[in-house]
Amino acid sequence: MKEQFTAKCVALSIALLMLLPFALYADVSDGTTTNQLDPAETGYDFISEGIYYKILRGDSVSTSEGDTPYSGKIVIPDEVTYNNVTYKVTKVSGFINSPDVTEVTIPKYTEIISGFYGASNAWEGGPGIKSLAPNSNTEESAEETVQSKLTKVYFNAENCQTAYYSYSQSTMLGGGYYGHQHVFPSTVTSVEFGENVTRIPNGLLIDCIGITELIIPKSVRYIGWYIIEPGKDNISNCQLLCEDLQEIAWLPDNKESVTLGADFHTYPCGMEHSTYNDTPTGMTYETSTVSMMFHDFIGLDLTSEPVELPAWVQDIAPNAFAGCDVAIKLELPESMTSINSYAFQNCEQLEEVTIPSSVTSIGYNAFMGCSNLETLYFNAENCADVRSKIFFDCPKLKNVVFGNGVKRIPGSLFSGCSPLKQAAISESVIEIGGFAFANTGLEEITIPKAVTKMGSDVFSYCEDLTTLNFNAENCTELNNLFNGCTSLSKVVFGENVTKIPDYLLAYCSGLKQIAIPETITEIGKGAFSRSGLTEITIPNTIKKIGNAAFLNCANLTNVYFNAPNCEAGVNIFDSCDALNRVEFGDGVAKIPSLLLAYCYGLNEVSIPETVTEIGKYAFRRSALSEVTIPRGVVNIGEYAFGDCSNLETVYFNAEDCDVASSFSGSGLKNLVFGEDVKRISSKFAMECNSLTQITIPKTVTEIGGFAFSYCNELTTLNFNATDCKIIPTENDEYNLFRSSPMTNVVIGENVTKIPDYFLYKCAKITEIKLPNSVTEVGDYAFYETWLTEATIPNAVTKIGANAFGECPGLASVVIGNSVEEIGEKAFYTLGTNVLKDVTSMNPIPPTMPENAFFTNTYWNATLNVPTGALSAYQEAESWKEFRKFTEVDFAGIEDVEITDDTPAVYYNLQGVEVENPQNGVFIKRQGKKVSKVIIE
Repeated sequence: MKEQFTAKCVALSIALLMLLPFALYADVSDGTTTNQLDPAETGYDFISEGIYYKILRGDSVSTSEGDTPYSGKIVIPDEVTYNNVTYKVTKVSGFINSPDVTEVTIPKYTEIISGFYGASNAWEGGPGIKSLAPNSNTEESAEETVQSKLTKVYFNAENCQTAYYSYSQSTMLGGGYYGHQHVFPSTVTSVEFGENVTRIPNGLLIDCIGITELIIPKSVRYIGWYIIEPGKDNISNCQLLCEDLQEIAWLPDNKESVTLGADFHTYPCGMEHSTYNDTPTGMTYETSTVSMMFHDFIGLDLTSEPVELPAWVQDIAPNAFAGCDVAIKLELPESMTSINSYAFQNCEQLEEVTIPSSVTSIGYNAFMGCSNLETLYFNAENCADVRSKIFFDCPKLKNVVFGNGVKRIPGSLFSGCSPLKQAAISESVIEIGGFAFANTGLEEITIPKAVTKMGSDVFSYCEDLTTLNFNAENCTELNNLFNGCTSLSKVVFGENVTKIPDYLLAYCSGLKQIAIPETITEIGKGAFSRSGLTEITIPNTIKKIGNAAFLNCANLTNVYFNAPNCEAGVNIFDSCDALNRVEFGDGVAKIPSLLLAYCYGLNEVSIPETVTEIGKYAFRRSALSEVTIPRGVVNIGEYAFGDCSNLETVYFNAEDCDVASSFSGSGLKNLVFGEDVKRISSKFAMECNSLTQITIPKTVTEIGGFAFSYCNELTTLNFNATDCKIIPTENDEYNLFRSSPMTNVVIGENVTKIPDYFLYKCAKITEIKLPNSVTEVGDYAFYETWLTEATIPNAVTKIGANAFGECPGLASVVIGNSVEEIGEKAFYTLGTNVLKDVTSMNPIPPTMPENAFFTNTYWNATLNVPTGALSAYQEAESWKEFRKFTEVDFAGIEDVEITDDTPAVYYNLQGVEVENPQNGVFIKRQGKKVSKVIIE
């Protein structure tokens, strides 16, 4: 069985070694010095004290292979002089065929060390362990294996970068690939480092399985990987190394920091994917890892005392303690800055860890699989570089305590650590990284007041989290902290919190109710989006609500809104389809824009009398069926109730309010104006296609242009405004009913003036009855209508310009007996004119310009005038243009009662007023009584 295992081990070792040159060649010196391929080892430029040298660049030389092999004790000097030039020895080479060297001293300037005789090569066939000896029977040479005699190394190279010999098969063996030569043979038993050595290069002592003691001087700053690797030919070499190498002597007085290289451990005899049964006492080899921790490697007894790393250790390398299966207590020094990937993976007996304040990075799976780790004290103050699954599969880690100096909790620090139940975050923390506690078992968490930033999904899918205590006073950056926290049902805000941050409680489906304290003045965007809230009260202290604050809260049914003057972003309650009732508090003055837009289930709302403003789109596309606008509202934004297809009834009581297309696209059928309404603003009911009739109350004094335009079903108008004017839009548009099919207009009995532009361009109006109360018909009042006749009541004294202009169907006009003034183009219709009959009942011709009627009217129509007034009309300006006159006895004109004190006014027969009539025939008007008199 053991023999089979040994064969497997050797095979795997060879496979690993075949891959190793490529990895090492790619990065031979940690990015500091590139190891160039050597020329042929036999070349040299000069000899000094028995050592051959080859001149390199500048003031550097390399030892070289010479005419005869080296032997005995070799002391390579730091410098050598040749031709009056002093050179530094920066490379040691040329010992590959010198088996008789017993000791060697490496000089201090050495940067590259090539292989010595007997050191193994990466691929069989390369130079290194074979020497040529003469064959006594033939003239040809025969290969004979010779054992190296090298046992002692004095290593003084202060900053050696590369510790193996690279060669090219193309130049040395006729091939086309690279290989490498290890440095020292397995015969070395003692290595003594000089007191100024700062760097032990990668792979320096690979093959040196005979070393029993290794002293690391305090000057060392870097210990590379693969410093020592066990033999590859049999299992006993591996076990021998593990048993015989007893001590690595760290010097405790060294205060400088060093980097603990990635393999102060080993390939365990090529056992990467095999089962190792001959494990030394106290050690376990994991089949999934290629290395073991260095204190197992040197045979320390970890059961008796804690492992204390020296105070100057800066980094823990990858896999440094991986697979430790004995009870250990690990004290990490304050000098430490990095804990690399897999450093403590599967340390099953590790129960407690304290992360020092100096640590700034922690690698992948650093503590993964520490099955007995229960408590973590995390003191790293500014640890920003943390990879995933740090504490994954740590089934007993339930408690984490953060130190008082911790400012930053790294992202993903505890991600996936499902057993973690408690985490006491210190008050010093200002930042928590993304996914820091994601997928953990936390049940309650407190966010300290100093926190200003939290990354995405910090607590996502913490399914056992029920309580959040949020004390962060100025947290301005976070995103989806509690996504998937289905049990989070209680949230308590600290007394100094003024803002609920953006997206704080987004996706918290278990959150049904929350009490927002009156210290809060702002609700951030998306703060409660997609949460499980069923009702919410907005306190009176809220001044701002961010975009989509309650977006898609599918269970939200009631909103109590008490903020008196709040600004809101877009889509605040968008897609809250269950929201059917909103109650505004008595102190609310403003309903923010877009507040309840797209709440398709909202069918009930109560707007208090204190409201003065309703923002644009505030209720757009809601399900409201009726709404009452209070008296004090002065502004309703565009589309505030736009596209509310169920909105059929609006009780509008606002006395003086700007309304801009606020009901456009709604289902409005019944528009009821209150008794105090004074103004109907421009575009008031624009595009209300279900509106069929309108009643304008008597109190209205102004109506804005386009107020009822584009109402496709609007046919009936009841107009009761006694003294009203039409106000143009910003584009000087007056048309109240543009593109609305108005056909039926009833003017109230108390109306005294028909406003300018009243029925401007209402092309479907064919008849109109003006009540006797009317005293004036305004400019363009019936312009471009299709009236067939127009009767001006006797009380009217003025007909405005274009009042009946361009009415192509107008065939008959009766002008009351009190009309004194007719404006320009009052009855002017260009083109073929159907107006055939004009009656003016005033015996005194009203003043009018010649263009009051079109030329065809003067030529073709008959002018009917009172009996006795014919000559006056025939002589009056403009009236005299008529070609056909008829006198008519308008019965009842003398029956008008007058009082004696009613002043009389006199006109000559041409209709011109005469102040002191004398000697002639005049027309006398007293009140409504007109008669012809002779004054002598």
